[in-house]
Amino acid sequence: MGSRDNIIISNGFNLFPLVHAAAAMAMVGRLGLFITGAYPTPGLCRLLEGSGLVSQGKLQRLRDRQGAIPPDRVRSLAGAELMAAAAVRLMQRPASAGLGNWLDRTSFNLYSRTAARLIARQEGRGGIYHYRSGFGQMSVMAARRCGMHILCDHSIAHPCLLEPLITNGGRMPDPASLPPPSPWARMLRDDIGLADDILVNSDFVKETFLHLGWPADRVHVIYQGVDEGFLAACPPRPPPDPSDRRLMFAGHFGPRKGANILVDALTRLAPLDWSLDLVGSLEGETARCHHDFLSQPRVRLHGTLGRRELAATMSAQRIMVFPSLAEGSARVVTMAMAAGCFIITTPNAGSPVRHGQDGLLVPPGDAAALANAIAQALAMGEAVDRIGAANAERIRRHYRQATYGTSLESIYDRLLQDGRKGGDA
Repeated sequence: MGSRDNIIISNGFNLFPLVHAAAAMAMVGRLGLFITGAYPTPGLCRLLEGSGLVSQGKLQRLRDRQGAIPPDRVRSLAGAELMAAAAVRLMQRPASAGLGNWLDRTSFNLYSRTAARLIARQEGRGGIYHYRSGFGQMSVMAARRCGMHILCDHSIAHPCLLEPLITNGGRMPDPASLPPPSPWARMLRDDIGLADDILVNSDFVKETFLHLGWPADRVHVIYQGVDEGFLAACPPRPPPDPSDRRLMFAGHFGPRKGANILVDALTRLAPLDWSLDLVGSLEGETARCHHDFLSQPRVRLHGTLGRRELAATMSAQRIMVFPSLAEGSARVVTMAMAAGCFIITTPNAGSPVRHGQDGLLVPPGDAAALANAIAQALAMGEAVDRIGAANAERIRRHYRQATYGTSLESIYDRLLQDGRKGGDA
């Protein structure tokens, strides 16, 4: 296998977009190896189903991780992910939180050590090692010894800026006044620093790297496309109804997603005839603080929906509101666009929304500006539906999985041709 066709991709735990990257490279015959956590191999699915310890819902979510990847290219590190899942349960109990944190770090170390051994066994030399941040560690050293170019995939604001962005209302903090990073942020920062190049999923995430002094030519951007399954699940939209004044929010309703800002904005608009559909989980403290708001008859809580239900719900809505303070590239925004929604969001959502064309962009953390944007959208009549229809067409043309794979292959070729090796930033 030549270096051009030796692409090793390390996905880490859970369903992460690198499974789509691996499927795209397998399709063109360039995938050397796909390393991941639990993966729906027939043997693992039979074992879990026979054990009776895993619900059918969780089994289906595991099966949803499967991509069009040849089985001989997949290396599933299910044990490391099961360890991480146990760690999460322990961390939810104050008495065992310390043990949970230790087990969580151990699961990442186990994953990286095993990945390092798998990489060292590969016959091909050179190529690209594309790993998810946090899951590189020792495997990066193994790939470098094989002469591979190291590409780190990071899908949210730079770890040293994530918490400061939230506490700063979404505004970029002064790099000179940043607090010491948490152990988790420090681990991610160090793992990112091992790479030659970084791949991020929005211009906003790239901006957070540049804000901390990273060279622009080492940070590459690809917006991850909406998956074909979701696009296929979107039903035809109902006929336009300008009198429909429903708003929708999707995602974990908490401070980082702008929950407090949205509550403030809609409280300012109390005299207007609006209603709000909340899809997703509620952050505990947010639910307690805004109990009265959430108890209103015009606020409907849908909980977490399956993908088909989410596609149907989004396709029945006109306006999606997502005032996030810090994201990577919020998939729910792109999915809502694909379903034909008008979007109100912030630049920090990392979405492809263009102000005045696909919806309205408001400054992060600004409840007054958000209230004005919502009032403006509610007064736009049929223009909202025309923009929503154009959004659905734009996503299908430019932001789908096939587009992502083509863009990724182009970056791989550029890195291999360049041959430049980076260093810590």
